[in-house]
Amino acid sequence: MSRCGNHDEDVMSKYYCISTNRCKPIRLGEGRTLDLILNLHGVNGYVSISALRSEKDGETNEGNTKSLLQQIRRSGFSFFPIYVSGFPSPESSECRVYEPSFIVFNYDRHGNVQNFKSLYKLALNWCSCFGQQSVLIKAPNEVPSYVNSNGQEARKETIWSDGMVYINPIPQNLNEMRRRGNEIYIWSAPPTAKDSGKRVLES
Repeated sequence: MSRCGNHDEDVMSKYYCISTNRCKPIRLGEGRTLDLILNLHGVNGYVSISALRSEKDGETNEGNTKSLLQQIRRSGFSFFPIYVSGFPSPESSECRVYEPSFIVFNYDRHGNVQNFKSLYKLALNWCSCFGQQSVLIKAPNEVPSYVNSNGQEARKETIWSDGMVYINPIPQNLNEMRRRGNEIYIWSAPPTAKDSGKRVLES
């Protein structure tokens, strides 16, 4: 894993207040695709939400993202952070900007499937709270669609670009794993109530 070289790359410190992991986000590729992760973990439904607004300054967007992350963690649902990258930062055309969003799955950290209506209501609330035009919702046995904060469908098509998608660096120690709570790590199988939410980390 590569060490981060600037504030934009230091996502663990920026959003999680974890200063011991100074690794850059990891680019999805070589068979590790977002579709694979969604198919593996999203059988019982999921939502995808961001707190970013293009008209807001960097400090505001960073604060809103941290607030959304805290709310997701408090909700008890398992989640998977992703970053869309490739856009130049205002300070330097050579720097990458990592724009975060969160895929929240309809089960808790122990693998217990939750009531999808609860996740749906949370998604609409987050959409309104953070001024988003829409939130991506995938109900069980239905196709994904974008809906606004009133629950009205905005559009059906989804846009994922694995070439631009990055994920959080691997936890460096057990304490960091605890602090990252109910986050899902790549290649971990969906937990079941029997295995008490064990995670398999990729080395």
